[in-house]
Amino acid sequence: MLAEYRPERVTLADVEGNEFCAFLDPHLDDEPMARAFAVCTDSDRPEELAAWWAEHVGAEVRDGPDGTPRWLYGSAGWQDLIWKFVRVADERVVPNRWQWTVYTADEGVRVDPQGNEFAVRPPAPPAG
Repeated sequence: MLAEYRPERVTLADVEGNEFCAFLDPHLDDEPMARAFAVCTDSDRPEELAAWWAEHVGAEVRDGPDGTPRWLYGSAGWQDLIWKFVRVADERVVPNRWQWTVYTADEGVRVDPQGNEFAVRPPAPPAG
């Protein structure tokens, strides 16, 4: 655990040092005390990036808590997660360490408007 902001959340890191927040649910009596409900991407221009990704993953853009359109709902493959584009003051000088994969016929590695790499792979063939 890197930091505690109890009772709301804690900051953790994966084995490569990538930080993430776990938001705690005080209403859960059993383990786990946290559940995945959102994925966050830092950006100095989150509205622009959210709009670009919404078009590419078929998501609905909604306002974040500051009233700006930067949260995605219903992204293909992430229907149960909110993709939050989090405003940060620093301009990106390197891509975010996460790398997304988009499934479509046009294969390759691409970058979004802010330099974040993502892989494009063909959809898996139907089972059976």
